[in-house]
Amino acid sequence: MFATEPCEKADIAVPISSTATSPSQSQPTIVDTHHPPPKKSKLFRELDLKAALTLPQVRNHLRQSWESGLDYAGSNDGVILTNYPYIHVEILNFISDTSYLDELVKKLGTDVKFFEKSSDLFKFRQSSDLLSLSLSEIDSLTQFFQSKVLELMKDVTGLPLDGKVDMFISEYLQTDFLLCHDDELESRRIAFILYLSKEWEASFGGLLDLFVSSEETEPLSIVKSVIPVFNKFVFFNVTSRSFHQVSEVVRKDARRLAISGWFYGKPLPRPNLNFELAQSYPLQEKLAHNQTLLKNYFTPEYLKASNYTAINASLEEFSVVKLKRFLQAEKYDDLCRQLDDSENKSELTWENNTKANLCSFLTPRITYDISLDNKPTVSSDLQNLINMFHSAAFFKFLEQVTEFQFLMGTNSTKIIPASLRRFQHGSYILLKPNVEHQDGNVREEEECEILDNESESENEGQVQVFDTETHAHEEEESSQTDGNEEEEDAASNESEEDEVEDNMEVDIIFYMGDFTWHESHGGQTVYADVSGQQLLKILLHFMLINLFNSSGICF
Repeated sequence: MFATEPCEKADIAVPISSTATSPSQSQPTIVDTHHPPPKKSKLFRELDLKAALTLPQVRNHLRQSWESGLDYAGSNDGVILTNYPYIHVEILNFISDTSYLDELVKKLGTDVKFFEKSSDLFKFRQSSDLLSLSLSEIDSLTQFFQSKVLELMKDVTGLPLDGKVDMFISEYLQTDFLLCHDDELESRRIAFILYLSKEWEASFGGLLDLFVSSEETEPLSIVKSVIPVFNKFVFFNVTSRSFHQVSEVVRKDARRLAISGWFYGKPLPRPNLNFELAQSYPLQEKLAHNQTLLKNYFTPEYLKASNYTAINASLEEFSVVKLKRFLQAEKYDDLCRQLDDSENKSELTWENNTKANLCSFLTPRITYDISLDNKPTVSSDLQNLINMFHSAAFFKFLEQVTEFQFLMGTNSTKIIPASLRRFQHGSYILLKPNVEHQDGNVREEEECEILDNESESENEGQVQVFDTETHAHEEEESSQTDGNEEEEDAASNESEEDEVEDNMEVDIIFYMGDFTWHESHGGQTVYADVSGQQLLKILLHFMLINLFNSSGICF
C-alpha cells in the first residue's frame, strides 16, 4: 500500500556490507538524468546543513549506528537515530538559514499552488513536483536536496542511491489525514520530511505515527509519534515494514506544512500482501428457520409482494437500491436504546477491531452463532435481529427483490455472517478487493469520476431510494408492462444471468444512524471498480437498508 505523496516512513535498515564505502571514502559522482540541477537564478540562495551535520565524526557515528542497530543521540547536536520500530533519524534545525524557510512559507498559496489529493487512504493538499517549478526559493531548495542532502543520505545509510529525488510540499488542514501505509513503490529507498509549521503542538494532530509490525509484516500498533516541529528533518529507510501515518489534524485553524519526498535507488524485493478474508459458510448451515421474524421486524409494506417488482426494477437499473423505513419504528427505537451507551445503558462491551493498513472500528463482544442450542449473549431483540438477517424468510425476501436464487437450485451459495460494527471519530475501512491479494495501488481523486445526480444529497451518486409511502400511488402503473417487451427482455437477459449469477455478490448493509446525519460527518459507503475508480458514494440514512449488486470493491 502506498501514498502518492512522500509519506513519512521508516523501517529496519537493509544490512550494509562490511565492504561498503564509508562516509570518509570518496565515491563516484552520480549524474541524475531524471532531474538535472536547476539553473541558478539571480535570486538563488545557497543553503547549508546545520553545522553538526558537516562534521565527519557525526556522520561516522550515524553510519555506525545505522549499520549496527544501535541508537545514536549526540550530546548537543540535535541529531537522533532510533532503531525502534524501524530505523529513523530526527534532526532539529536542519537548515541553518531559517529566514529562508520563513520566506518560502510566505510564497505558499500564492506562487506555489496546492491541489486536492483524496482517496480512501489520504486527504490533504499537495503542490506539483518541486523540480518542475520555476521559482528562486524552490530552485535553492531543490539544488540543496540534490547535492548536500543527497550526499548526507549516502554517507549515513550507505544505500545505493541513484541521484533521483521526488519532492513536493503538503498542506494538511482540519480533518486531513494520511492512513497507515509503508511507502513502498517502484525504487523508493529513503523517505524524508522537513516540517515548516511553527508552534505546532501534539494536541493539534498531524503527528507522524510509526507502527511496529509483526513477523508477517502486518502493522500492529503505534509505538511512537513525532511532532512536526518547524525545521525538523525526519528520514527513514523504505521497506515492507516501514508503516506510518499522519494522524488527523483536529485543530480548526491549524495548517500543517511539510516538504516531503523520496530518494531512489535499486529496489528491494517486495513481499506479496495477503489479506485475511471474512470467513464464509454454506448458506444452509447458517439459516434460522423462524418464519415469524419478518413479521415481527419488517415494516408491513415490505411484506407486500406488489412492491417487489419496483424494488427489483430499481436494483436492475442502478445496481443499488435503498429501502427506507425498513424496520418497524417501535422495534428500531428499542434497538437504538439497547445500543445507546451514552449513559452506560447498553449491555454491550465494545472492542477495537483494528488492522491498521485495512480498517479500524468497534465491534461488540457478542457471539454471532445463531444455532438454536446457543444461548444468546445479547438482548433477545438484538439477537432476534441478527437471526432475522440469517433467516430463510429473509433470504426468500432477497430472492424476490433481486431475482437471484439463494435458497434453491444450488448448495454453493456462501454467506458471511452478519456483524454489528460501530464507527466513530477515527474509524475507517480502506478500499479493499474481494480477493486475498492486493498490490497497494491507489487511484487519486482527480482520476476518479463520481456519478452525480440530484437524488437525496449532492454527492450521493446514482442511488435509487425506494420509499413505500411515495410508491403506493404508482403501484398500479409500475405493474403494467408490455407482454412483448417482457418476452424480449427475458430472452436477451437469460444468457447474461447464466454468465454472472455464479459469481454475483450482494452486499446488505443496515444503517442505524442519527436522524441528523450529514455528509460532513463522514461515514459514507463508497463503491469502486477493481482499478480503484470510484463508482458510487452512499450517505447514511436513518433506518435504511442498502442492497448492492456487487462485483467490485467497497469500503
